Amino acid sequence: MAFGTGTHVTTNGAKIIAARIQTTAPGAGSVTPPALGSAAPKQVAMGLGATTAARTAATTDTSLSKEVEARVTGAETVTNNVYQVVGTQTNTSAGVEAIDEAGLFDTSATTTTSGAAAAATTLPLASGVFQATGTVFAINETTPANGAQTITITAGGNTTSATVTPLTGAVSNGDRIVQGNMATTATFAVVNLQIGDSLQQTWQITNTAT
Repeated sequence: MAFGTGTHVTTNGAKIIAARIQTTAPGAGSVTPPALGSAAPKQVAMGLGATTAARTAATTDTSLSKEVEARVTGAETVTNNVYQVVGTQTNTSAGVEAIDEAGLFDTSATTTTSGAAAAATTLPLASGVFQATGTVFAINETTPANGAQTITITAGGNTTSATVTPLTGAVSNGDRIVQGNMATTATFAVVNLQIGDSLQQTWQITNTAT
């Protein structure tokens, strides 16, 4: 699929939204929240790999092509049937960031960049973040077109490491391990952020009766 602009609520995002109206902690998407409402999709993320990967946002997205900067907790508001999140991220790197993708996640943990060697059976996780048994995604940042590789966690919890299915050669040490469910996804024309420049994201999810 060639690169194009697009914005979607992902398949997992639809599950998250539906699950939030339950009266008990849901098991939506790939990560089970520790408590109802404690893992709402309010963490904004941005990336710069969509054009390189010739990727257009789709409902099946589970991660950005190449996520950059720490995720930011956005400000939530609900007006009638519209759920809105506004968050701002800043370029803290040593050069220009050509941002062309963004998304909302249900955990503030970004990624870990160690322990991702091929055939690895354990991976470090962000400290203090609840990661239930389920899936995370490994991203090959050297060759973004390879997309995400699904990794199944067989021992989750509030821990700093997890036992996973062995990684293949699609990712290597230093690549990213994406945590959390991606609720919304967007690809757009490149926005060049100089060092210190910021990008504000405003997401509005409208639930319409049918």
